[in-house]
Amino acid sequence: MKKFAFIGLGSNIAGSESTPVDQLIAALNKINSSRDISITSVSSLYKSKPIGLTNQPDFINAVIKVKTNFCPEALLEVLQGFEKMQGRERIIHWGPRTIDLDILIYENLKVSTQNLKIPHPRIFERAFVMLPLIEIEPSLSEIYGYKSSNTLENLANQSIVKLMDNNWENWRVGANLSDKI
Repeated sequence: MKKFAFIGLGSNIAGSESTPVDQLIAALNKINSSRDISITSVSSLYKSKPIGLTNQPDFINAVIKVKTNFCPEALLEVLQGFEKMQGRERIIHWGPRTIDLDILIYENLKVSTQNLKIPHPRIFERAFVMLPLIEIEPSLSEIYGYKSSNTLENLANQSIVKLMDNNWENWRVGANLSDKI
């Protein structure tokens, strides 16, 4: 049975791709090629300052909505496999990364295991998550008991810029976002 999930994407180093945006596009292509995951919505791109370790390049972020046959743990395993394929190394906490794929929301489930927390533990603290999330799912006026309008007001001081990138927009427009599951 298909379940919906929201996945956050982020990158601030090019790795084997030309740019961080190309890293995000490569991740979308991998996710879209999975027969058990169907991308239904893709947000705009957002540029944000790094959090935690601030001496690194700015991040490029987006959020996607998917339908999947995977349970949360299996979806995490698949996403981490895609990260590894794109050269993700987990060396420095909050450090630079080629790609970061985080499950933000999975249905209305709450999950708390050693490897997975849903909702994502810092979803309500990050403008680079909340803005693209509300962009693609404006009906989420309340998420896990938090009012999204209040959350966005509390994040107004975070530096975030919506980006226009032709390659990203071409992917969003040209991609087959139909339900293949």
